[in-house]
This record gives sequence, structure tokens and C-alpha cells, in this order.
Amino acid sequence: MPEHRITYIVAVKNMARTIDKCLSSVLSQKPYEVIVVDAHSTNGTTQIVSKYPVKHHFDPGHSPSHARNLALTLATGDYVVIVDGDQWLPLNFEETLKNVITKEWPDIIRYQEMVHCKNYWSRCYLIERLISSFILQALGFNFPTPFSPSDESNVRIIRRSRLIEVGGWDSKLISFEDTDLWLRLLYLPNLRFSKCNNEPCPIIFSDESDLNPLLEFKRGIFYGCGMLRFMKKHRKFNQAFLFPPLNFIFSLSIFVALFASSSLRFAFGAFLLRMIRSLGYALGVIKSLTLTHINRGL
Repeated sequence: MPEHRITYIVAVKNMARTIDKCLSSVLSQKPYEVIVVDAHSTNGTTQIVSKYPVKHHFDPGHSPSHARNLALTLATGDYVVIVDGDQWLPLNFEETLKNVITKEWPDIIRYQEMVHCKNYWSRCYLIERLISSFILQALGFNFPTPFSPSDESNVRIIRRSRLIEVGGWDSKLISFEDTDLWLRLLYLPNLRFSKCNNEPCPIIFSDESDLNPLLEFKRGIFYGCGMLRFMKKHRKFNQAFLFPPLNFIFSLSIFVALFASSSLRFAFGAFLLRMIRSLGYALGVIKSLTLTHINRGL
């Protein structure tokens, strides 16, 4: 029997603004299985989720990895699709996905992420993100990937048996858990990737319409808090681009590239967002070092 059973995993916490659209799009696929893990939301997210015919479970909220691993233990589909609470799927997502599976039978399926931009800052974020991938490649700080240079190391569609084989996500990582998963998957023997040469890739939409400098600053702190643990685990990984000095050069390169294209307004916004995120990274690292020092002293 063809392996076409798809399990959708949605980990959420306080996503009342977007979860309705997310789950509506997932259920429009007429899915085999949908598992929502809620980290005890307090802003009405739980009540919205309860209206949908999904498997709804609660998690102590240790980390996104912990929530996803809980869902993985409950999943019974042949493939797992990871959807965040601020993402949604087009109507033909599962049809496109099944076409890829039938023709290629891959372990990891390539997808295309489309970022929904609404305000000035979200547009700056998208521009910065697009240019970032090319600058990272030019500097030599790319992730090992069989895909094109613009692809990220963020696995969202994968054969469940292969995900179980590597033990799922590392629950000890506060952030960079997707990159960690990717690097561990690359060690699996005979790992097959979809090419999507003759068929379109599945598309996942991401909502960044409410992005602003403060949100980007908080996001930087969040990732910075888990940065050292990730770097310690992957010492062979090229880490230099994570440090503030290179982040400044990186941000300046984005500014120069955009200024050269006569987009001064967006050049300034992209540069500012990058610097704000870099500051968040630095504060997150300091916070994690402080907490580690305090815990050792207790």
C-alpha cells in the first residue's frame, strides 16, 4: 500500500491571532491526522483549537522541540508535516505533496516557504532574509545541503520513520533545534531528498505581517539564549557568522547592496532589523551565561 498517510504536527503557544487560519488550512487538506500540542496558552488559543476536530494535547512548555517530540510519539502517519501556528497551507498542498511522494519516495521533501508581508518592517525583513542567504554563501558560512543555495536547513516534511531514527528534535536546545535536526539527519545512510524537477514543490505560507523592531529584538534574545548550547554541540559547524562583529559586517553588506539598488528606505530598515537582531543575540548569550553561572553556584 502506498505510503500516503500524512500527519500534521502543530505546536502552539499564545497564537490566537493566527491559529484559526492555520488549522482551517490544515483541515482543508482532508488530512489523515492532525496533532496540536498547546504549551498552555493564556490568550484564547486553547479555546480556538478546541473548536477543531484535531488531537489536542498539552505540554509543560519546555521548548518547541519538547512539544514536537510529544506529538511524534502520538503520530501514526507515514510522513510528518510540521506547521507552526503562524503558518498556513494552500488548498492543493497535500495533493502536491502526494504527487512528490508517489514519484520520488523521498525521506525529506523540499518545500517552498512564502512569507506574507503587510507592513514596512515585514517587507524589510523579507528583503534582508533574501539577501542574507546569498551573502552567507559568498562568505562561506552555508549549511551543508543538497538543495540550492537559497534553501534553509529547516526540515518540515519528512518520513516519520527517519525522524524517529534520529530521535526527533533535541529537547535540550532552546533554539536552533531545526538546524540541529538537519545536521543529524545528514548522517543517516541512504537519505533520499526530493528534487521537485518535474513537479512543483509544496508551499507553506508564513505570517510576518505584524513584525516590528521590538518583536525582532525579542526574537534575537530567544535565539541568543540557545546559541551557545547549539555551538557547543556542533563544534565542527562553521559558527563565525553568529558573532556580533561579523553580524555588523553582514548588516552593512545588506545596507550597501540595497543602497546600490536605489532602495534607501528599505536598505535602512533591513540594516536596522539586522542590527537589532544582533543586539538581541548578544543579550541572549549574556543571559544564558548568567543563568548558567547562577545555576552552578546553587
